[in-house]
Amino acid sequence: MGSRVVWGQGCAGEASDAEGAWGQELRANCSPLGGSYKKLGREVRDAYQGIVRRDCMDTVKVNVTNVEKAGRLELIVRFIWGFIAGIILCIIGLFVIYLATPIQWLHILFLGKRNAALAKFATGWFTGMTQLYAYLLLLTDERPPLVPAL
Repeated sequence: MGSRVVWGQGCAGEASDAEGAWGQELRANCSPLGGSYKKLGREVRDAYQGIVRRDCMDTVKVNVTNVEKAGRLELIVRFIWGFIAGIILCIIGLFVIYLATPIQWLHILFLGKRNAALAKFATGWFTGMTQLYAYLLLLTDERPPLVPAL
């Protein structure tokens, strides 16, 4: 049986009937002012169906579906593909860190809003890195693109 991992599903008022008291408790304890791990809204549940982790971030969502069957040849290809994609993403990451982020910071500081092109560029890089990490951590056999969609 495969596992299902869901991060970032938000906390405020999103407990379903299937979650029952456990979800209601999560809703009640989802306060950024709390001191414990559970009160921060981060809760991990490991069940037969999979793992569910909830964070109090409504704007960031990551959904990885793990399939039991894995290709043996893909293990060899994974290291070569990961090395090449990693180099490309590191080069793009330098632009994100040293160019796009400071410009975006100044844009927000002076204009009070985000620049759509810079946000799309940084989001594309972040998505590419997340896909590469999922691939290298053996969460999926689906190869990420060598160059992310920016």
